[in-house]
Amino acid sequence: MLAFRRDNDLPLHPVIDVALTEALLVAKSRPVSPERAVGIPEGSRIVSAANAQIALGAAGSAGLALNDVAPLITTAEDGQDLATRILNLVGLGSYAGIVMPALGALIFVAVICFALKTRAARIEDHRTGRTP
Repeated sequence: MLAFRRDNDLPLHPVIDVALTEALLVAKSRPVSPERAVGIPEGSRIVSAANAQIALGAAGSAGLALNDVAPLITTAEDGQDLATRILNLVGLGSYAGIVMPALGALIFVAVICFALKTRAARIEDHRTGRTP
């Protein structure tokens, strides 16, 4: 928003006002340089955050595998007890040993997938010129 305001000689404040709305209605597309069209944004906080989510998801998945072998954290054991009680309530208590690791792995895989999608969207926004 600030880049658009700067390019259109509008006051530099992050507010959607009448002047911004009117400028958006008549704005023409900016050209995207060839370098930008094929590049990945350097120093992007969003891409860095997505990469961190991917790494944490992978580490969490590895930790989950280790957690199956030997529970190391009391909190995890308490959570396992609670989850087992909940599974018992719905009649799935005998499957707790299968369901809980699979559910944990599914959560970590979902985190990794969403982070990959976020990263790809940020790079696409950079390539098409939608972000400064």
